[in-house]
Amino acid sequence: MAAVVITTGNHYVLDVVGSAVLLTVSVGTARAWERSRPSHYPVAS
Repeated sequence: MAAVVITTGNHYVLDVVGSAVLLTVSVGTARAWERSRPSHYPVAS
């Protein structure tokens, strides 16, 4: 029983850590994408 609880707990922790890593990578990618794009487009007159 204790092994099941520890295994389940570890899986939960790995799930949370994996989600945090994925969120961090996603935010970093979005910020890099925004920085690489021009901040404004010239308006043709």
